[in-house]
Amino acid sequence: RSSDLKERTLARKLTSLRSFYHFQLMENNFKHDPTVHIKIPKTWKSKSRSIPQPVVRKMLRSKPFKPNSPRALALNLRNQAILEIFYACALRCTELIVLMITNVDLVTRIIKVLGKGDKHRLVSVIPCATEAMRKYLGDDGRKYLATRFRLRARKDSRNHAQSAFLSCNGRQLTSNAIANVVKAANADTSAHCLRFSCAAHMIEKGAKLEEVQLHLGHENIETTILYTPAATEEQKEAAYRKFHPRGARRSVVAHGPGKKPAKPTCRGKKINLKSGTEVQR
Repeated sequence: RSSDLKERTLARKLTSLRSFYHFQLMENNFKHDPTVHIKIPKTWKSKSRSIPQPVVRKMLRSKPFKPNSPRALALNLRNQAILEIFYACALRCTELIVLMITNVDLVTRIIKVLGKGDKHRLVSVIPCATEAMRKYLGDDGRKYLATRFRLRARKDSRNHAQSAFLSCNGRQLTSNAIANVVKAANADTSAHCLRFSCAAHMIEKGAKLEEVQLHLGHENIETTILYTPAATEEQKEAAYRKFHPRGARRSVVAHGPGKKPAKPTCRGKKINLKSGTEVQR
C-alpha cells in the first residue's frame, strides 16, 4: 500500500497471492495463509468508452482509394473488413486474431467466434460487414495476401493459412497491427472502443441486456452492464423528460437557457381515471 500502485493493481496482485497460498495449503506445503486477514481494496468501475454514432459512421465510411499496387489494394480491403467486423460483431482483439476462415459463413451471415475460456459463440453479421468481408476474401484481398506467405517460404509452427485476417506477408495478424489499423481510421479510439460502442448503441436502439450479453460473449451479465452505463443514463434522462410531469422543466435547467417548452396545463380538461383519456369539460 505504500507504493504508488492503484487500487485495481493491488486487488489483482492480492488475488493472485491468495490463489497461490490456497493451492499451497491444499498441497500441504504451507500451514497457514498470511493473506487471510488482508482486505482487498475496493476498485472503481470502468466508465463506458463508447464512440458517438456519427464518429463511427465516419470511421466505417470507405474513402476514395486509388491503389498503386496489388498489395496496397489488398491491405485496404482488409482494413475496411476489420473495422466493419469489429463494430458489427463486437469482437475482442484476440478473437479477431484467432478467427479462422472456415468459421466465416457469408451465406448465412454468421461467424463462429472463439472467445475466452475456449468457448465458442455464433455471432450474426450485418449486411454491410458481410459485403466488406466478401470483397476482402476475393482474389484482390485475402487470396493475394496468402500467396505472399508461400513466396517467403518461411517455417512456422502456426497455421497461418487458416487465419481469416492476414498481414502483408501472409502471416497471422498481431495485436499491434490491428491497433494500427484502428488508429489509422481514428487516432482517438481503439479496437476495444468499437466493442464498447457496439454494446452502447444496441442498448440505445432498444436491445435487452441479455441479448447484448450473448452478442458480446459475457458469462456474467454484470460485465455487460459495465459496458453500457452511458446508454442507460441517456435512456433514463429521455424517459424522465418524456413521462415525468416536471421533466420538461428539468430539461431546460440541464441543457441551459433557450426556448422553453410549453407548460403542461389541465385547464378545460378532465381526466378519466379508468381509461386515462382526456374528456373536454
